[in-house]
This record gives sequence, C-alpha cells and structure tokens, in this order.
Amino acid sequence: MKTYILILISFVCSYSIFAQSNMIDVHTYNKYTSEHSTKPELKRTTVFISGTKNNDVITIKMVTSSQGIIELRIDEVDIPYDKIKGYKELTDFVADYAEMPRPKVAEMPKAATGKFEEYKSVNDILIDELKKDGFIKEGDQVFDVMISFDKFYFNGKAQDVKHFAKYKQLYEAHSGKKLTPITYYHFSQSL
Repeated sequence: MKTYILILISFVCSYSIFAQSNMIDVHTYNKYTSEHSTKPELKRTTVFISGTKNNDVITIKMVTSSQGIIELRIDEVDIPYDKIKGYKELTDFVADYAEMPRPKVAEMPKAATGKFEEYKSVNDILIDELKKDGFIKEGDQVFDVMISFDKFYFNGKAQDVKHFAKYKQLYEAHSGKKLTPITYYHFSQSL
C-alpha cells in the first residue's frame, strides 16, 4: 500500500511539473456538450485530448460546467476536485485548444457514398460486439465509442486493456486501416 501511495504521489508531482510547462503536441481531440433544456445548470462539456510530451503519450479528459472544471483525468489518474486548481496552466491550455476555430467538415460527394457503407458495416460489427459484451443494453439509444491507438473509450470512460485490444483488432480487421498515434475511430448514436 505504501508503494502505491508513493507511486501516486510521484505521478501527481510529475504532472504538477507537466502542468507548469504544458507544451503538448495534440494528436486527437474530441469535444462533447450535453444540453439540458429544463436545467441549463446541468450542461456539461467534456473535452478529450491525447498527444505527446517529449516521448510520453498523454491523455486528458476535462469536464466543465457552469461551476467551472468539475472533473480532470490525466492518463488513468482522476485528479481530486480540490487539487484541480494546481493544474490551471494545463486546464487553460485544454480550454484554449477546445475553443480554437476548426474547419467545417466538407459534405461527402455523391461518388463517395460507397465509402459510407464500408464504415456503416464496421459500426454494425462493433455494435453487435458491444451488445454481446454488455456495453450496450437492450433499449439503449445513446452511446459513444472512441478507439484510439492506445485506448478504447465507451461513453467517455476508458475501458480495460482486454476490451481495448479486442475492439482495436475488430476495427482494424474490418476497416482495413491501422490506428496510429495520430489517428482514432469515433462513432456515436444519439436521440
């Protein structure tokens, strides 16, 4: 137990240093906003960023609401709410990156609609497996899936290594594409 605490303290300290010099090369970025029409105070924005700092791969999840930053995860470590202020430079970097203007996605030309069927079949295969593994329950109509080079997220939560390996292999086998440190596959279904 003492070893675990020492490892956690050294990890948090190293990330405190990281927060002070937040030069991160962003490779993947996703931003999700949940709207609540009856209770606007429940609106949440979640930003996922992964990238590299020196030779280390870094993944960050930051959740904001009207109260400010309410959740911060760096790699697999959840930063306690009362410690988030110590990462201000890092959280400002993530917030600034999230607010940067992005080019609009071009409309798919009619000639490329065959490609859509390819991706649709990959989605269908993954959805079938997600149901078998119990991620998607009967009647679920809203879900979000992201498979990156080194992580598998379901509804914004990183999943275990076993499921990551399975879903990465499924995606690569059925799409014919390999995930690299700067690529990811994302799909979601919403009401």
